[in-house]
Amino acid sequence: MNAICALHRQSHTVLPLFDKSRITQLALLLINGDPQQKLKKTASEVNPSDVDECRVFAKKYAVQIFNIFKNKDDPFFPPSRS
Repeated sequence: MNAICALHRQSHTVLPLFDKSRITQLALLLINGDPQQKLKKTASEVNPSDVDECRVFAKKYAVQIFNIFKNKDDPFFPPSRS
């Protein structure tokens, strides 16, 4: 789910319009109004079908997500361990 939020925060990431729209919807649900756009909800707090859809998008965009991670393009992905 954090990967979906990272994709959303990377507005320059080129994705098909339909996927980008749905990823934005999912991310807004997961961010839950956080001003920094950090993941705020857990898997148990959202609909299981939304969690499944996050998995599908994470697999589909694994290369883009890995590049965000590898290049440290997102300050919240992966989440810091404290």
